[in-house]
Amino acid sequence: MGSILPILLNAVFGGGGGFLSNMLRKSGLGMLGNILSGGAGGILLPIITNLLHITNTAAPAADGSSASSLGIASIITSLLGGGAGSQLGGLLSGLMGGGEKK
Repeated sequence: MGSILPILLNAVFGGGGGFLSNMLRKSGLGMLGNILSGGAGGILLPIITNLLHITNTAAPAADGSSASSLGIASIITSLLGGGAGSQLGGLLSGLMGGGEKK
């Protein structure tokens, strides 16, 4: 259960980032679409930054115990990934002719 909790939290923060990004600039996906695409972006961007060694949220703590993988860097990358996922989803939806009708 401990290994799925950071993924769920990244999805929640990503969904929040997608929602906030839609408040700043409308992407045309609707509320549910923004939250879902934001959740996906919130999961993917922390994984990408860990693979590229930009952030290292899985580093052990100073006392030798395993650190929680939810730190400030993980929260920020989840929010940014959620915003980017929402905007990218809106861009792709607009290019394919879908999206929310006005």
